[in-house]
Amino acid sequence: MSNRRFLDSYGKSCPKWIPVACCCLLHLSGLDGLFLTRRPWHMRSYPGVWVPPGGQCEDKEPIQDTAFRELTEELGLHSYGKENVINECTIKPLCAWEASYPSRLDTGIGKSTIFPKSHHMVIYYSVNWFRSSTSVLDSDDIHSYLPQFNLEVNEVCAAVWLPRPVLNKLSDDWKAFEKHFQNQSTISNSEYLYPELSTMPSTFQIDNDQTEVWYWGVNSLDWQSVPVNQLICGLTSSRNPTVSHNTRPESEVGNGPSPVTLGTLYAISHWLSSTSTRSIV
Repeated sequence: MSNRRFLDSYGKSCPKWIPVACCCLLHLSGLDGLFLTRRPWHMRSYPGVWVPPGGQCEDKEPIQDTAFRELTEELGLHSYGKENVINECTIKPLCAWEASYPSRLDTGIGKSTIFPKSHHMVIYYSVNWFRSSTSVLDSDDIHSYLPQFNLEVNEVCAAVWLPRPVLNKLSDDWKAFEKHFQNQSTISNSEYLYPELSTMPSTFQIDNDQTEVWYWGVNSLDWQSVPVNQLICGLTSSRNPTVSHNTRPESEVGNGPSPVTLGTLYAISHWLSSTSTRSIV
């Protein structure tokens, strides 16, 4: 953990510990894409959004051990054997992100917002899984190459595999969002004042993308092909339950579309950059 000091309301310096967590951007050798998971709606922070498998480090637990533990637990990879999965994976640190909750988006576009109540320092890892027990990949039969999951229902309510073209669109959405806030956000009386939704960058590319992606629900027995815009929406989309102030959207697939978190989009952008000049092997 890292130690930060801050001033309380009386101007007194107080210690503040920032918990450390980790997430795994999992990709399979031979497939150019990533797996994301969806947080259940009952979660106290970031309900319903898309993130990589991961979680908070336990006391005295090495962070890479946390990464593999959370990866195997949340996706339910026990049938493959935890040690087998670890031996078949290569893991590399990718980037770090100080995650806050509520985030900029969670408190509402077009309204003044409070400061975050909690922080985590999230270490993102790139995890490449070479499945030695799998037959040679046929590009026309990705479905049979994907692993079978047994999702941990208290932590994960769905999973999705996203190909690079979809990841590129998500990254572009995040970059436009970040650039807009860097140029437009102002601070007044210790509150952040955010612009109205109508002035935010368009999320047309994401909201209208009907690229078929592979989806695994909590009760699934197999992968199913679903248009990505039924699962994922842009950061400032009117379909985003945070922006539209809905606590839970009406069901389309897995309770309708919701966004990918800011930290995840940041990590995806790094992963895309780090793999742009080489094939995924």
